[in-house]
Parts: sequence; C-alpha cells; structure tokens
Amino acid sequence: MRRAAVESADMRAVVCAKSGPPDMLQYTEVPTPEPAAGQARVRLHAAALNHRDLWQRRRYTGATPMIFGSDGAGVVDAVGDPADAAWLDRAVIVNPMLHWGDREDAPRPGWQTLGNPTPGTYAEAVVVPVENLAPKPDHLSFVQAAAVPLAGLTAWRALFTQGALRPGQTVFLPGIGGGVLLRRGAPGLGSRPLADP
Repeated sequence: MRRAAVESADMRAVVCAKSGPPDMLQYTEVPTPEPAAGQARVRLHAAALNHRDLWQRRRYTGATPMIFGSDGAGVVDAVGDPADAAWLDRAVIVNPMLHWGDREDAPRPGWQTLGNPTPGTYAEAVVVPVENLAPKPDHLSFVQAAAVPLAGLTAWRALFTQGALRPGQTVFLPGIGGGVLLRRGAPGLGSRPLADP
C-alpha cells in the first residue's frame, strides 16, 4: 500500500562499493525499495552522520555496494500491509536497532544495526520494520530528529538500563564530546550530571 504521487522506480543514494577514503562513496541512482509485510518505507527528510558510518566505510568488505547510515527521520509513504496504513503520511524517527527484541539490556540473536548489512539512511528512502518507527516529536525538526536515534539509544541504555541511574544520583561523564543526550538525559530524571569538557 503506497501513495501513488511519490512512487518512483529509482532514488538517489550514497553508495559504498569498497572500503577506503571518502572518495569511495558514490552518489548515484538505485532502485527505490518496496516494503514487504510488516515493513514501511520512509521518505527521508534528514539523515545524520554517525561515527559508525566512518568505521563501516573504512572496513567494508561486502560483495555488493552498500548504503550506509543508521540515523534518519522522514515521512512514511508506503507500507507492506494494509493493517499498517495508520503510519502513512506520518512524520517518524527511524529506530536503527533492527530485530532487537523485548529486552532493554541486550539484543536477541540475529539483531542488526541499520546501514550494514541492511541498506541504511544515506538515501532518499529506507525500508524498515514497522516496529522500528517512532512518531517524530513536533518540537524537533527533521534534522534534529535524525540526530537522535543511534546516539540517543546508546545514551539511554548507558544511563538508565546499564547504569540504572535514579533520581538524586550524580553521574560523571568524562570526555563527553558529542554526548549531549547524556548530559541532558540525567537532569530530566532528577539526576545531576558532572561533565568533563
């Protein structure tokens, strides 16, 4: 089930054919993915660069070209099952942890991070399981929302799942660098962050 106005045989994407420096990446046309049952296609409005993508480019050994990118936000324009039609035309954030399972503390066997081996967000559209969609908060732009997924989930699990941070506790964040979510997440729960600049 899709919106006819946005159908296209091809889309633009950044593709990596082999490992190496940034010039190994190619901006090219690839077939637009179609969602199967239980999946949705998101027309991406923004994708964020994550350090994981740099590692992937430097070490990629796949047999076929890959679209990297774990972080993205956009609008659902197609679903593989009419039962998921409520997602159509909704602004969403893509959760890049595919097939994670129900446990917060550890993934189930066979989980993946979007962007290798599953094609990722450095494209005009991405197909993900419907369970990996989250409504985009109205107060975030698409650019802001795209920067949240992988870093946000990592920060959340570090602070609250593994760290079991509770109100009134103090958390020390050495070498925080880009970990803004860690610094902002602790006070949101009533905890006090101490950051090393």
